[in-house]
Amino acid sequence: MNTCPKIADYTYPTAEPEVDKLFQKARALQKQEEAKPFEDHDHSEIVRLYTLAAEKSHWKAMNNLALLYEAGYYIPEDEKKALALFKKMEEMGIPEGYINLASAHEDGLAGLSTNPKQIKKYLIKAAEIGHPRAQFLYGKELLYPETIKEAKKWLDCALQQDYDDAAFYLAILEENDGAEDAALQYYRRGAMLGSSMCLGELSLIYRQGKYGTKIDNTRSQCYFELDNKLDEDPSLTFPDLDEICPPSK
Repeated sequence: MNTCPKIADYTYPTAEPEVDKLFQKARALQKQEEAKPFEDHDHSEIVRLYTLAAEKSHWKAMNNLALLYEAGYYIPEDEKKALALFKKMEEMGIPEGYINLASAHEDGLAGLSTNPKQIKKYLIKAAEIGHPRAQFLYGKELLYPETIKEAKKWLDCALQQDYDDAAFYLAILEENDGAEDAALQYYRRGAMLGSSMCLGELSLIYRQGKYGTKIDNTRSQCYFELDNKLDEDPSLTFPDLDEICPPSK
């Protein structure tokens, strides 16, 4: 097993209590608005509160405000403001800022050039800090024959921090090496963590009897139904997967 940087070992900057109250109030209002019918959403007060907190260097407020500007979600779309906030997060050394800038370069946000070198530079910065999403994304960037070993390392680091979809790509790499048992275990691990891709693959495996398994349509359907539940609630996990979807007798 790799010795991997962990996000738990990174110390995020803390905000003053009064500043954090602004963020918490904005976040609570945002959740209330998102529970309403879409046409009734009003983010004006949310934006005001996030802006006040962001001006006082609250990085979560910066992040949420930038995403609202980027999407133009019931406020005027402003890619330049979004990019400026991402860059401020970068200056603060926030890993989410690096990830957002990688995405910004990939999408050409605010006229940025699509630059694979810049994308990798930002992802490796966040990965080395220990951010599991960055470790996953950087591992995917390395999925070429000449960098497979490094790709496995970073995907494994992400999975050690329970980043579910990392298991899917590790399973594919094992399958490509002919290690079907190891691949199956990765799919199971990802499914337990709530990976839709892994649940979909398990459903197919048991429907077709792949990897030396017996065809089990009941179990296949069970995995399929769990995958559908993730559409309704992506936060679900299934640590008791074998109890939920046991082998047919």
